[in-house]
Amino acid sequence: TETVVRNAPAVRGAEQQPTAIMAAAPPKKRKTAAPTAFSEGDRVECFFRDWEQYFPATVSRMNDDLTYDVDYDDGYAEKNLPAKLLKPPKPFRVGDKVDARFRGWRTFYPGTIHKVHSTSLYDVAYDD
Repeated sequence: TETVVRNAPAVRGAEQQPTAIMAAAPPKKRKTAAPTAFSEGDRVECFFRDWEQYFPATVSRMNDDLTYDVDYDDGYAEKNLPAKLLKPPKPFRVGDKVDARFRGWRTFYPGTIHKVHSTSLYDVAYDD
């Protein structure tokens, strides 16, 4: 396969000719990890294509075709997302600002991670 490079300036009255012809290098294969399998109820970060960024969500269903339905934390939902758009959430670190439910109450309150016990268990110092 050959690649034609056409980057010469146009000349009036003359046909533009390729300035160089070189052999194309074969495409490089990227090393990518296999997508992580998620289950219903798993917390994830999901790539929202309209805004081109990740948002926190919960897997609401794993479909037979290995796609996922997710419910975003803001109430929006999407269906049939490929696994490549989901990733495990980053664990919090001491000092991270968070909104957390005090002892499981329904309302979220602002606070700061005070201590990390595991990837899913934290002590929070609330702002009040």
